Amino acid sequence: MDYLKFINNLKIKKSKNIKFSSVKFFSKDKIYFNLYLNVLENHYSINPEDNIEKIIKSVSNEEVSRPTIFKVIELSLAKKYLIKEKHKKDKRKFTLQPSALMIKEFEEWAKLFKNL
Repeated sequence: MDYLKFINNLKIKKSKNIKFSSVKFFSKDKIYFNLYLNVLENHYSINPEDNIEKIIKSVSNEEVSRPTIFKVIELSLAKKYLIKEKHKKDKRKFTLQPSALMIKEFEEWAKLFKNL
């Protein structure tokens, strides 16, 4: 593998993130990006764990507090990158789903890495 070529391609791909508003938003730091990946992983999963609590547990660690994760979720909801809905089976719970825009931009962004 040509590692220099790989690094240069990553730099180019990162600069192209600007046209993908949701990718740019979630690339702010590792907490945002971890939430982004967990929500998308849940979306594409065969057996999704769509409960907000389960997603929070998968994002959280000893370096980040629950209020910080909730802040990121609230900002994501305000920008309409995430959709919060009542759970279909348990009305006391909520689910987090990626918006159509977030899914579309992720799939387009992922295509940029196809030839790496």
